[in-house]
Amino acid sequence: MQHGNTRNKQGIIKLMNLNNKIKYIVDENDKKVAVQMDIDVFEAIENFIEDHGLELAMDEVSQEETIDFEEGLKILKKSAS
Repeated sequence: MQHGNTRNKQGIIKLMNLNNKIKYIVDENDKKVAVQMDIDVFEAIENFIEDHGLELAMDEVSQEETIDFEEGLKILKKSAS
């Protein structure tokens, strides 16, 4: 899926550019224990993950056999009874 890969690359670049808006909270041993970020960073990450999941789902079903609308209705009616 060429379009999706291009979109994901753009998303990665956007996330990399937002990296300076992420702050790490550390404990007394300088171990990272939490992350603080601007809402636009969180939304960019969230959108990237959703887009990637959608792309994977679309790729998965793109290999499946298709049926026409009428055949689909017959299958649905049969499974409902």
